[in-house]
Amino acid sequence: MAKPRTRPPLALAVRSARESLHLTQAEVARRVGISRAAIAELEAGRIQQPR
Repeated sequence: MAKPRTRPPLALAVRSARESLHLTQAEVARRVGISRAAIAELEAGRIQQPR
């Protein structure tokens, strides 16, 4: 059985902050100037830092 992947602290912090502010990924993306997909990838722990 595959070992569950843990998310890096940055991914957890971004998602937690976004949810505590009641923002969607699209709203955060627009505010910081990156794509919604980049936010999703960041929160999933698939990228460390968007370009």
